[in-house]
Amino acid sequence: MNSDFTIVAGLHSRIQPDPQRIQRKQILAIVHHEEYDKDTNKNDIAIIRLASPVILNSYVNVACLPQADPNVNDHVMVGM
Repeated sequence: MNSDFTIVAGLHSRIQPDPQRIQRKQILAIVHHEEYDKDTNKNDIAIIRLASPVILNSYVNVACLPQADPNVNDHVMVGM
């Protein structure tokens, strides 16, 4: 896939980017949710496959996702 977008991982300041910390990666594919509705933004999520992997370090790491149906509390909000 030729994409006009590039992923920049490890960027903490767009004003003063530190080239030692950032990793630029080309996008290989974008898989949109099959039930995405552009009018309501319902199911506004996609998976982005990179052309090459990022290197995990102090500035780039994985995002921890919650388990299915987490308990609602001060840290978990109920969606719309």
